[in-house]
Amino acid sequence: MGDLNISGGNQGPINTGSGTQDNRNMTIGVAGSPAAEDALTRLERLLDEHAPRLEEGDEARADLDDVRDQARKEKPDERRLADTLKRLSERVAAVGALAVAVKEVAAKLGVRLP
Repeated sequence: MGDLNISGGNQGPINTGSGTQDNRNMTIGVAGSPAAEDALTRLERLLDEHAPRLEEGDEARADLDDVRDQARKEKPDERRLADTLKRLSERVAAVGALAVAVKEVAAKLGVRLP
């Protein structure tokens, strides 16, 4: 995936200047990573719980299956992955926890959602 996602915050003193060291955590979206797999598992659990509330619950599950298949490939189809995540995001938008979980999966896979 082409995107690099860096997140975190500044806590405590911040050193600047020559010879200082910045020790912040960095997360890089990588398909097949344990972080991506954990996010997919969480999304699947939430979707199982909330699918009956969605107009397109079955379609959302199919999208999730497609995302998981792409994420497990050595070289995922980035366009297909991005399109499927966007569509999945739209299908679950009515349930806040699902919408957040889809964004987390996208971030872990290095896909930017609108």
